[in-house]
Amino acid sequence: MTVTPGNGFIGIGNTEPTQTLDITGSMAVSGVSHLQTISCNNANYLGTLTANVFNATGAVNITGQSSIRHVTVTEYLGLAGGLYANGTSTFVVDSPAPRFSGVVTAGDVRVAASDRKLKTNLNKIENALDALSKITAYEFDYDMESCSKHGFQPVLKSDIGFIAQEVGDAIPKAYVHDDNYANYRERPILAYVVAAINELKQQLDDISNKLGV
Repeated sequence: MTVTPGNGFIGIGNTEPTQTLDITGSMAVSGVSHLQTISCNNANYLGTLTANVFNATGAVNITGQSSIRHVTVTEYLGLAGGLYANGTSTFVVDSPAPRFSGVVTAGDVRVAASDRKLKTNLNKIENALDALSKITAYEFDYDMESCSKHGFQPVLKSDIGFIAQEVGDAIPKAYVHDDNYANYRERPILAYVVAAINELKQQLDDISNKLGV
């Protein structure tokens, strides 16, 4: 560990820290962390993380709830809790359909705005029930050998979710992938769930009207 005289910067795994806490290598934290600036390669947080600036050039796994003001992750971000970024959050976004590339999310990533004044070309989702019927929900274990081979570090060994390819077939805008593996965005799926509920309600209303109920 290196402490730079004058500014008090702490370097772990390097001798020339440029941040308050500058880590080269992997970091595992258990418990509650309140940090101003974090710069690291790989990081694993098992508790609650609060930070003003978080810069990571590798993989970040967060099991607890996190509140971060400025986030930059260049490899991937794995969440089993929630990430609430209230400042500038930098990820890789592809065009034309906005999507996260190389970002793995098992929790809630809030980096998108939903204000009506920011949107145009609003089109109601149709046939949502048919789309959702093509997706199967699974309980599963990760194949750790395959995960290691493709550069993925799961936060949990066992989980519940979907198959990205099945989601992509049903809801193309929910499908994301990079050179290593595929994933899905949860916000489009939630939108389809709401649309499907509305379709079911309309069907029930139609039946009630026909029966005179």
